[in-house]
Amino acid sequence: MQATLTNTFHNTQVTVAIMGELPYRLTKDQTAKVKHALCGRKGCTCGVVRGPAFDSLRRKLEVLPDAYMDGSGSTWSICSVVA
Repeated sequence: MQATLTNTFHNTQVTVAIMGELPYRLTKDQTAKVKHALCGRKGCTCGVVRGPAFDSLRRKLEVLPDAYMDGSGSTWSICSVVA
C-alpha cells in the first residue's frame, strides 16, 4: 500500500510505501524523505505533514505525530479513518 501525504502550506506532497498493516509508524528513512519532500526548510515551523493524507485507493488516512522516548527524534504514525 502507498500513502500520499501533503503539506498545504508549501503546496507539496510525497508518496511513501506502507510495509504492513495500519496503523503504521514511518521508518527513520521514510521520515527523512517526508521531511525533505514536504518542507526541507531549516527552522520552518509549518509542521511538515499539514493537509490531507490518502492511500492508493483514495481512502482518507490520519497522520499522527510520534516522539521516540529515547530522544532520537520524531516521526508519524499513519492510521486508517473509519467513516
